[in-house]
Amino acid sequence: GSVRLVGANGAGLNTVQGVVPAGQTTFSFSVPTVAVAARATVTFRASTGADTAVTTLTVDPPSVQAIALTSPRIVGGQSTTATITLNALAPTSAPLSAQLSSSAPEIVVPSSILLQPGKNWVSFVVTTAPVGATRTGTIVASLGGSVAAALALAAPSVTGLQLTPNVTVGGTSTTGTIVLNGIAGGTGVAVPLAASSGGATVPASV
Repeated sequence: GSVRLVGANGAGLNTVQGVVPAGQTTFSFSVPTVAVAARATVTFRASTGADTAVTTLTVDPPSVQAIALTSPRIVGGQSTTATITLNALAPTSAPLSAQLSSSAPEIVVPSSILLQPGKNWVSFVVTTAPVGATRTGTIVASLGGSVAAALALAAPSVTGLQLTPNVTVGGTSTTGTIVLNGIAGGTGVAVPLAASSGGATVPASV
């Protein structure tokens, strides 16, 4: 007998010829598919003379499978890279676009991004704004479903303290400079100060 594949518009796609082996009741055959940009329905018609059996196969376009961040925790004001992975290769017939969103205003992502034909992943840059305290937001990518990744934004911390000059005569003053690992956000970052002896005095915080 034969199996005829028919597209959603009724046009014939191809025919598979086969013979059910003697003593058997089934005949198996391979059905390859191609990447599609939109859901497609293929109808199978198996015929042996006047008798026909019909079934259908639904072929879906790729959908997002995962999203990963290069750095899931950064200092607010820095950037990181996000990578979206699909569950199949993007089709060559038409571009696919994944929609992007963020739950926090300090985390900025493009509104959408195109998937290149023949690839199953794409990366984009996530920019952030400074924060005064630790803040966590969620980045969501949607295409045939949705996947999410959490990004934590930390307030900057002290990485250095400099005195200019660092040798001085008692009774004179010197200038202290505090260095952070990021830009201060919100209303600023309060840094407590202390001196080891009464030979020098500092404010309680700056």
